[in-house]
Amino acid sequence: MNNLAIKTTIEIDSNLFYMAKRKALKEGKTLKDIVNASLSDSFGAAKTVDLLSKIQEITAQSGISETELQESGRSIRQKLNRKYYKGA
Repeated sequence: MNNLAIKTTIEIDSNLFYMAKRKALKEGKTLKDIVNASLSDSFGAAKTVDLLSKIQEITAQSGISETELQESGRSIRQKLNRKYYKGA
């Protein structure tokens, strides 16, 4: 694999971002290391699953709007942050 780095700006789901950030802190790695490893694992897998498509399908079937889903995720993330980073 080519070792050149490319700087870019992308939008990442906030839940995935915080999960990756927590993993980096837990493992003593940089966020860049976690994202690169995750992308490498994803593209190196024998079978690629279209997770976003599946999530959208399930959400549509549930009748929950994307806004409601995002607000729920935001609320859960805030509660988890308060729980795990209390006093930090």
